Amino acid sequence: MSNRTICLINDSFPPVTDGVANAVVNYGRAITESGSRAVVATPAYPGADDSGFSFPVVRYPSIDMTKLVGYHAGFPFSEKTMQTLMEYPFDLIHCHCPITSAVLARIHVPAVFTYHTKFDIDIANAIHAKLLQEGAKKLLVDNISAFDEVWTVSHGAGENLRSLGYQGDWRVMPNGVDFARGRVPEEDVRAVCRDFDLPEGVPVFLFVGRMMWYKGLRITLDALKKLKDAGHPFRMVFVGSGGDKDE
Repeated sequence: MSNRTICLINDSFPPVTDGVANAVVNYGRAITESGSRAVVATPAYPGADDSGFSFPVVRYPSIDMTKLVGYHAGFPFSEKTMQTLMEYPFDLIHCHCPITSAVLARIHVPAVFTYHTKFDIDIANAIHAKLLQEGAKKLLVDNISAFDEVWTVSHGAGENLRSLGYQGDWRVMPNGVDFARGRVPEEDVRAVCRDFDLPEGVPVFLFVGRMMWYKGLRITLDALKKLKDAGHPFRMVFVGSGGDKDE
């Protein structure tokens, strides 16, 4: 894949932090390190500083929909944005969001789509009218069906996509991790844990992600209750935010 130019498109990107945004950053870094060129197209966000990335980031006009969906939704019909993107001779487009990003990605270049999460739940949380929910799902499926190849991050994600009405083929392409093997220095561990009640010798469980029930939080809490009822000492740390955080 050396000497290729690949466009990565997603609605979330730093300073917004979520799993998909991290995946896009990692894709961009890995593509660049492999000798190819990555270009990220993502909605404009207040205070965004893209100078620290090793690849160019093209920001396009956006609408603040944080209260509804948790991030800024891009406006994909910007003529200026399209002109900017067309200046790059893309060999491939890799899109990670089936709504506005998918509309922007539908130009005459081979394109791959990755389905990361259960969008039917996100749609239900954002849109309460059943008829509008079904319309949003159809738009989502139509957008995804236009891609040359569809990836899912797990078999469960693929089954969820199929349940929405998608009829095409898909393949599982798990997200990678870039953590170095081994433990971090003990002084770093102590610095991070200093303000928390994490005694030595007591097991610590950790969740990092969006605070949404469908992320497995309920079964996690049920399991922790069984441990507590059985008298097993432990600590649980949740890191993140999301629509179900208050609950």
